[in-house]
Amino acid sequence: MNDKILRLVAQSYGVKVHWATTPILIACRENKLTIVQAKSMINRLADAGLRVKPQTLVAIYTVIERTNE
Repeated sequence: MNDKILRLVAQSYGVKVHWATTPILIACRENKLTIVQAKSMINRLADAGLRVKPQTLVAIYTVIERTNE
């Protein structure tokens, strides 16, 4: 099933929906993951089949790198 459809159904039931990368970004921001760990986890998600555009991946890395500035 298309992720967009699943997201819309979940939201219609009041479920708060996040992207697969959101928990990693939050954990990095809260210093529960290092930058290296966060990037590694993002890479592993992509290697496992997470469909992410290159420009989105760059944006995610940028957010991770700016987390601890």
